[in-house]
Amino acid sequence: MWVKRPLARERVSRDAVATMVAALAAVATVCIGVSRGTFAAADTDPYGYLSFADAIAHGSLRLDQRDLMHFSWAGVETTLAPPGWRPAAAHGLIAPVYSPGLPLVMGAAQALFGRTAPFYVVPLLGALAVWMTARLGRHVHSTLAGSVAAVLLATSPTFLRQIMQPVSDVPAASWWTLCLVLAMRTGAAGTIGSGLAASMAILTRPNLVVLAAIVGVSAVWQGRLKRLLWFALGVIPGCLTVAFINYRLFGSPLESGYGSLSGFYGWTNLLPNLDRYPRWLMETHTPFIVLGLFTPARLLLTSGADRRGAAGVVLLRAFSVTVIASYLFYNPFGREEWDYLRFLLPCYPALLVLSAALLVGLVQRLSQLAWIPATAAAVMAATVAMWQTHVARDSGAFTLHLSERRYVDVGRYVADAMPARAAFIATLHAGSIRYYSNRLTVRLDALLPSRLDEVVAQLTAAGYHPYLALEEGEEPAFRNQFSTFSSFGLLDWPPAVERFEPVRVRIYDLADRTRYIEGHSVATGDMALVGRPLLRWK
Repeated sequence: MWVKRPLARERVSRDAVATMVAALAAVATVCIGVSRGTFAAADTDPYGYLSFADAIAHGSLRLDQRDLMHFSWAGVETTLAPPGWRPAAAHGLIAPVYSPGLPLVMGAAQALFGRTAPFYVVPLLGALAVWMTARLGRHVHSTLAGSVAAVLLATSPTFLRQIMQPVSDVPAASWWTLCLVLAMRTGAAGTIGSGLAASMAILTRPNLVVLAAIVGVSAVWQGRLKRLLWFALGVIPGCLTVAFINYRLFGSPLESGYGSLSGFYGWTNLLPNLDRYPRWLMETHTPFIVLGLFTPARLLLTSGADRRGAAGVVLLRAFSVTVIASYLFYNPFGREEWDYLRFLLPCYPALLVLSAALLVGLVQRLSQLAWIPATAAAVMAATVAMWQTHVARDSGAFTLHLSERRYVDVGRYVADAMPARAAFIATLHAGSIRYYSNRLTVRLDALLPSRLDEVVAQLTAAGYHPYLALEEGEEPAFRNQFSTFSSFGLLDWPPAVERFEPVRVRIYDLADRTRYIEGHSVATGDMALVGRPLLRWK
């Protein structure tokens, strides 16, 4: 008897250390997400989610632009809708393209704590994902396996890159992981909670609604039909909410902000995605991330595993395969960027738990000493974690906030130093200028090149002062598309103001071109000196 007690105490101590490591990984996730977060309503996705949250915080799902409908150029409703928005079913109103799950949470945070609060939502939900991954590993295999999986999720290049931005990839993973953890608990409360977590996940990413069916089938497979009913009780509110919002915004419960699914899914996408996703996973996360998916189930279970543990392995495998399969037919967008692995984030916790269970189980079988499995597993996990962190660093995940800062700088400069009746024709900055300055913007990417002069004339006649807001990288394409139809497309006069490092952004006053062509001097200001523009005569 005296031999068993020290071993039991050592096992408890080892589990306590593993739990502490997982907790530290969750805390580190929040710290990294906040300290290196972009905190910017940037480009399309971040602005789309944040502006939707802002509308919700003010009690609306749509934005009213009927006072702008006196403009008459072709496609006026589309061009006056900022990134992440589109014309709603009702004339003069615009509706968000994005799903409401994340904006609802962000909107609640903003209503309670102010306009900065939405930026903290994703880091906090990221911490939830890390902690729930640890709990998931404990349910399926052991506390040590859960801790290994949690650390590997916290150091995943995909996870780290997305934790820095106010977008929905990490929240979707968080809600689904919480759903899986609660689904493995006994009792009505846990099962209903699992359904409610699935509701939030569906509100966040409706295209993954089939995952709820996977979790529901798992409940039936365990021989408990009552659990399926409890789970459905939690899932139904999310499905009904999505249908109601779609009907409210677009006139049909089956119509989403993205439009028809046929534009995003197709059989021809299968082969390109089969080449890309597996290769990207191997290159960024090492083959370790998928080892548990292809390993015999008996190697993933502890020696005392019960039916519930075996059911957990089956559930995680079915869940992971379903997520991956759902994106094999998704539009690859024609770009060779592993950043699109963010679509697969909901299955990362499940994949990592399976692989961590394999690692810990194999090491345990190779040694009878209690401390060796923990040490060996920690060394191997640390090696993979260091590789993942290296990939994340090289991809610019930890410096993303430096480049994304340009959206804040430009938007705040416009708010502080430019006319209240200014109107900005822009693409990348069309949303952020609206968010930070509440100025009118016209979407350049939705504008017919032949209509630019007409737009400028109508804005001017309505009392607006029109400007162009372009990044240096956008200017060649602008010249190619618009110079044939408009003299403004030549960009042959100095900008009114510009931002320099690390990404150059220029704002052109369209009224300056005539003066410059006639030989008058035009000054260029520096956005870094808000209110005190540095004039450099050209």
